[in-house]
Amino acid sequence: MQESLANSSVSFACELAVPTWVLFIDKERKPKVMESVIEVLEREGFKVKLNNSKVIVKLDGLANPVTISKDHADNRYKVGTNDWGMSLGAFLLLIFGLQGFGESGGDSLINALVFGGAAWLFVAVILTELKSAKLRTLVDRLNGEAST
Repeated sequence: MQESLANSSVSFACELAVPTWVLFIDKERKPKVMESVIEVLEREGFKVKLNNSKVIVKLDGLANPVTISKDHADNRYKVGTNDWGMSLGAFLLLIFGLQGFGESGGDSLINALVFGGAAWLFVAVILTELKSAKLRTLVDRLNGEAST
């Protein structure tokens, strides 16, 4: 009996903490702002998915996913590649791999794997930038249409 009372008070406290406007959000409906972007990208042959009012574009091959979001203040679409995080990770792996090679005399398998992982991440970042060039051109064209 006390356990059910404790659970009901916890759920009641959680319900009070949630703002009322959150209860009326329809998560299945696509935001109207991004529908036209999704249609244009699908027409151009990109693989797109909507997630939290951001369009996620999956490029072919080894490239990382790219996000497109709407900046309402500038009334422009922004392309995000998250390359700074991948580049930082690759740089840290490179430093740790080279340090390990220096300490072990160059005969460590783990250091070779770390160094190979750094090279893999650098290649993925470069391929993402190369493959997102067409996407950036398309988004720039959409931004030109949106500003007129």
